[in-house]
Amino acid sequence: MLLPATAVAFDSRKDLSFSTSYCSAITVAPFLQQAMHLDFWYHSHALAIDKLIDNGSYTDPRVLLPHVANNRILRISAALQQRTTTAWIRGIIEISFRPQKLFYMACPQCHQPNSFAGTSIVQCEYCQANIELLPRACITIFIADSSGSLAATAMGTEAENLINYSTAELHYLYEQKIDLASYLMRTLQKKDKTVLR
Repeated sequence: MLLPATAVAFDSRKDLSFSTSYCSAITVAPFLQQAMHLDFWYHSHALAIDKLIDNGSYTDPRVLLPHVANNRILRISAALQQRTTTAWIRGIIEISFRPQKLFYMACPQCHQPNSFAGTSIVQCEYCQANIELLPRACITIFIADSSGSLAATAMGTEAENLINYSTAELHYLYEQKIDLASYLMRTLQKKDKTVLR
């Protein structure tokens, strides 16, 4: 069944959910040619769609984001001049030299930082779920090309992929009182990546 809707908020932090407001409008099973085409397309691809949903692909940018054509990748100076909220750039990534923890204690459902200490079950300050806080990777990086540089923050699996260390490993090294920024700087040095700002 198709449910075209306007003024509906979509949230994928925990599960797929939608929220409505006073101006939301939902049409149930509209008799439109586009709706019939979409219904036919869905039934033709139902197994693949079910697999994507079961795998949580709606939260994985590697699945959601298409391959980027070279003509859409901007030089850093052009991206900064345009002041766009999103731009594709390519550059050399280096970890920030300043001391940093490289992770924070986060709600495993909404990924928001929480200030509670200890390992007991707590209520998330943001989504109100009863959870056990878990470390989540968070690193400050510099990205440079021949036209300029910028500072950015990588979080979660994207941060882990950049430094080739899991959050659990970062947490262990931190507890061993190792200077994480210095220890991992070699991992990022001269690593060429295309990133989303």
